[in-house]
Amino acid sequence: MDQIVQKVPDTYKTILVEKNTHFQHLFAFPRHSVVPGLEHTAFIPFTTMYDHCPPGSTSIVRARVTEIRSDVVVLDRGEPIPYEYLVIATGTKLPPPGSLVTETKLDGISYFQNHQKGIETANRVVIVGGGALGVR
Repeated sequence: MDQIVQKVPDTYKTILVEKNTHFQHLFAFPRHSVVPGLEHTAFIPFTTMYDHCPPGSTSIVRARVTEIRSDVVVLDRGEPIPYEYLVIATGTKLPPPGSLVTETKLDGISYFQNHQKGIETANRVVIVGGGALGVR
């Protein structure tokens, strides 16, 4: 969203519609699923992510889009958001623990802690690969 806000005229407002309470740093999730004590750092609050943008240029709506029409998006709460330009950014989906089925930071932390307990009590752990998603 940063790059979009920086490119559009000051007369426009950029609205992020997001189902999650926090930005989820997916590529760090495998590491957070096995290293205790750091799981809270994988969730970045949306409330401060755009503080550096011009005042009033951004807003964040926590919801899911259920329908896209030619001039509005309809949210799961029912209310439409009008738009002149629409960017569809579907994000990335990785296999667990790279993606979560939860939408809140607290549920995500709980998931990681439960996963860490499983690793701690395992008799054997096999790591396949070690690239960008590998655990170091």
